[in-house]
Amino acid sequence: MTRRPIVIVAALVLVAGVAVNGAWYYARHLALDAVDRWVAEQRDSGTAIEWAERRVTGWPLRLDGLFTAPRAAMATPGRTLRWQGPDTGVRFYLFAPDTIDFGAPGQHRLFIEEDGAIADFTLDAATLDARADTSLTGLAATDITAGGTGLALRGPGDAPVATAKALQLYWQQPATVPAPPIADAPLPVTLQAALRVDGLTLAPGMLPPVPAPILGNEIAVLRINLAVNGALDPRRPPADALAEWRDNGGTIDVGKLEIAWGPVRLAGDGTLALDAALQPEGAFAARVSGLTEMLTALENAAMIDARTAAIARITLAVLTRPAENGGPPEARVPLTIQAGTLSVGPVALLKLPKVTWR
Repeated sequence: MTRRPIVIVAALVLVAGVAVNGAWYYARHLALDAVDRWVAEQRDSGTAIEWAERRVTGWPLRLDGLFTAPRAAMATPGRTLRWQGPDTGVRFYLFAPDTIDFGAPGQHRLFIEEDGAIADFTLDAATLDARADTSLTGLAATDITAGGTGLALRGPGDAPVATAKALQLYWQQPATVPAPPIADAPLPVTLQAALRVDGLTLAPGMLPPVPAPILGNEIAVLRINLAVNGALDPRRPPADALAEWRDNGGTIDVGKLEIAWGPVRLAGDGTLALDAALQPEGAFAARVSGLTEMLTALENAAMIDARTAAIARITLAVLTRPAENGGPPEARVPLTIQAGTLSVGPVALLKLPKVTWR
């Protein structure tokens, strides 16, 4: 009688072990099958994804995948994009199958071939991680949270472009493109995103000539939350896709915009769209501090005339109030972008560089 409980316990342990082992291998099969189907779907839409080797470990409670030397290529009319990345880790959790973690620190390279010319960009990342809410049976990811530290971007000829101390990105996109709306109905939200960059330093020449000498090359904080209304077709050339999106009434709602750049601090919200020349236009309600210092610097550099500076100062004086958080006084002003000009209230402040979509 004393041996019977021991036998029962041993049998239960054996059954549990077999069940856990079987569950792990079944989950491994589902995960690999989902990856293969997702790769096939991307291939059908024009993007080829490959890797040198794929390994899966992590028994018994998770799946740790390692994809060595991953690469991807996407061809559109007149343009080919190729990406090469470092060994990339992918982790699935058996008890949280809707969550996938990615890790890809190291060097990422992007090659853009257009009209026979090739431009290459390199991103070095001390850390680069992401989490996607998805499914082992579909990989139709809609929510992605990513972050990185120690980021450095270089352009053609290994020329420095930008560095950032830290970056955080949230990206939410529907698994399928919504159907065209009925007449006069609001356009569907096809993308929601939030970006925060700390310690962003742009290389000389990467900024338009007007703000660079006034504000400097380092943006201490850049934060933006946005929602894209209307569908964009990624298979079409950018200019054609954007023109179609614009003609269908596409807009971008900017729910939060925060910038700390030199003496200027800005916080606000508004809406962006594209004009007939595919240039940005929009209207924002903003709280701004540090504009007086910027106006003085612009006037001293002969970038605006004395009359424009005087009108802007009067406008700011009327609109400036003590900050709610005890910081420097803030001006609550409307900001508009129209015909390539940034205006503060009724004052045309800066000409913006033309955006070329290629």
